[in-house]
Amino acid sequence: MALFSLAFEGDKQVDLYRRVAEKMQDYDFYSMQIYEHIPFKPSWPIIFHVAKYTKRILLGPVTVPVFLYDPLTLARNLAVLDELTRGRAVLGISRGAYGEYLARKIDRSIRAVLDCVGAVDALLRGDDHSGEFSGVRRARFAWLVGRRVKIYVGTSGPRLASRASKLSAVKGIVVDSLWNPSYARFLRGVIDRASTTRQRGDRVQLIARPFTFISKDKSDAEKKMTSILKAYLPDLVGNSPMLRQAGLHYEGLASLGKAGSYVPLERFAAMGNADEIVEQTEKMLKAGVDHVCYGHPLSEDPMRAVTEIGEEVIVHFKR
Repeated sequence: MALFSLAFEGDKQVDLYRRVAEKMQDYDFYSMQIYEHIPFKPSWPIIFHVAKYTKRILLGPVTVPVFLYDPLTLARNLAVLDELTRGRAVLGISRGAYGEYLARKIDRSIRAVLDCVGAVDALLRGDDHSGEFSGVRRARFAWLVGRRVKIYVGTSGPRLASRASKLSAVKGIVVDSLWNPSYARFLRGVIDRASTTRQRGDRVQLIARPFTFISKDKSDAEKKMTSILKAYLPDLVGNSPMLRQAGLHYEGLASLGKAGSYVPLERFAAMGNADEIVEQTEKMLKAGVDHVCYGHPLSEDPMRAVTEIGEEVIVHFKR
C-alpha cells in the first residue's frame, strides 16, 4: 500500500505548521517532513512545536545535511522527539546543500553520510562497540537508548542509494525532485539489488519527493514551477544522473526559464489540478515508488492543498 506525506520549507510562520499538521490528521497522511535548508528556519524547533498537536502522523527533519549536526546531537534530538510523539519520530540524513553558508570546512561525502547513519543508529541502540560511548559516560546516556526510529537517506545518486540500502538502519531513500518514472525504475532496481545482497527482510522504501504546485491554471503552475526549479535544482540535485535522465546538464541549469530554454518540468515537479496529480502519481507508483511526499510549495494556500491532496488524491489510491 502506497504511503503519502507532505514536506514543507522553513519559510512559513511557525503556527501555520501546527495548523497544517492538525489538518493532515483528518486524512490518511503518513508523515509531515520539514526540509533542513540552512537559509530558512531550522527544522527541529518547528517539529517539536508541531509534536504537541498531533497524535498519528510521523514527524521529523527530512533531510538534514550531514555536516550540520554531529551524530550525538541528532540522536539526542531524535530521542526526545520520539518520546514526545510516542514513537512517531523520523529522521532523514543527506549529503546536503548550502554548505557555503558555514565558515568552516565541511565533509559531505558518501562516507560521511553512511558513518553518520551508523553512529546515530548505534547511539539509539546503545551499541557498546559504536565508539560513541565509553564506560560511565554511556550510563549517563541511557535515556536515549532503545528508541526505534525510522532513518531515511536523501540522495538522487545511485552510489549513495545503493550503499545506504545495505544498512539495516536505513528504511528509505528520499529523492528530492523525483517525478520521472524512468529514473524511478532505475533507482528501484539499484535499491533492490543492494538490499537483496544484504538479504534484508524488509523493503527499502523509494520515496519520491517532488516539488508540488496544485492549481487549476496550468500556466500558473508551470510558471511557479519554473521559478522553483531554477532556485533549487542546482543546489539540491547538482550534477546528478537524474539530470541527464531528464535531458539536462548541470552546466545548463543557469538557463532554466530563459526564453527558448528546455525545462522538463514534468520530470521534477508534480503540478496541475488534482486529477492531473493523480495521473502523475499513478505513473510513479507503477515505476516502483512506495512513498510519495508532495513538497514545496504545494499551492498558494497550503491549508487548501492539504484538503485537496487528502480528499482527491489520497482517497483515489485508498479505494
